[in-house]
Amino acid sequence: MYEPLIFKMLLLIALSLGILLIAIFPLIGKVHKGFATVSLVGGLSVILLLLFIIFGHPVLREAIFIYGLSF
Repeated sequence: MYEPLIFKMLLLIALSLGILLIAIFPLIGKVHKGFATVSLVGGLSVILLLLFIIFGHPVLREAIFIYGLSF
């Protein structure tokens, strides 16, 4: 009953985390280049892994392509 809602919330949280890590890259870059690079790589890896998990799973991929995120 709550599985689609939980899936959407987890998707939103993970995507937000990845975008946040990428968005704070310039702010951290002014202070420390090493932490900024880790932030950028972490954000990109979160987004890429999220896309790989969602579109790599045949059942999830088919459900998203057929119903969108409103299933």
